[in-house]
Amino acid sequence: MEKTASFGSSSPLLVQQTSSLLQDRLKYLVESCLGWVYAIFWQTFKDTYNNLYLSFGDCYFRGLENFQQSQGMSSLNTVSELIIASASQSFVLGEDIVGGTFGTGWFVWLAGDSALQMNGSQRAKEVSLHGIRTLVCVGTSWGVVEFGSLEVWKEDWDLVQLTKSLFRSESDAAIEESHLHQGQPSAQQGNTHVVEYLCVYNWLE
Repeated sequence: MEKTASFGSSSPLLVQQTSSLLQDRLKYLVESCLGWVYAIFWQTFKDTYNNLYLSFGDCYFRGLENFQQSQGMSSLNTVSELIIASASQSFVLGEDIVGGTFGTGWFVWLAGDSALQMNGSQRAKEVSLHGIRTLVCVGTSWGVVEFGSLEVWKEDWDLVQLTKSLFRSESDAAIEESHLHQGQPSAQQGNTHVVEYLCVYNWLE
């Protein structure tokens, strides 16, 4: 059932954010909703031939204490293996769900096992094999934020807007601490159950 959620010779394309700042952003986004187990930031780079690609920039992974016992340590171990494997991956502009999302500036929301397995994305199939049941990629000004959950979650436009706001450009490095530590977004609350279905939403920024 679906639920409604209340690193060659290259250089960064944009001024690289400090690790702590990226961690603050990713942690805030993940912990704003009970359902997300991780968030990866795929950062834009250019190689020596000036070709644009996205590579693993940073990640926030939730601990076991944040999940129900039914989800189990084995599931989280499988997700941690996914994150370790992701650290060596990259995508050229337009490639797969990550490169494609950045190229359009849209977002893609895949909810449910069939959606992850049948949409044609190798990345989606990979995360599905590691126990992820909802995959979200949000295109931003300087990369893509990927979310994963062990449960099926309905599309949440508020999460997308918040992500785009926090990652809108490299010139916005100084995020106000008060914003990061405010209360949880009210739209992330609730546990309304709806029928599982393929859910892909695209919006221009």
